[in-house]
Amino acid sequence: MTNKRPRWTFQEDRLLEDLYPTLSASELSLVFGRPAEGIRYRARLLGIKAEKRSNLRLHSRAKYERVLALYARMTARDVSQEMGLTLGQVKMMIRNAPSVLA
Repeated sequence: MTNKRPRWTFQEDRLLEDLYPTLSASELSLVFGRPAEGIRYRARLLGIKAEKRSNLRLHSRAKYERVLALYARMTARDVSQEMGLTLGQVKMMIRNAPSVLA
């Protein structure tokens, strides 16, 4: 019997590293078109840990504005290094900024 599931690509692994800390496995299953259990297994295999929802800190309006200003001229990865945030936190802040700053 052959395995019909497609292999994970390098690009998928990088995207999983970026998104897994802040999105649930069920949300990621929609992104990758793979079952949630497969997402969790791959993350475990790569040593990626999800942030605990209760440990997510709320950021100030000023911090959101600074992240967006930096993101206008540099990559999310560079913003994370500049601000001392994880890449997942930066991406979450970019995603949530319109509702926070409205």
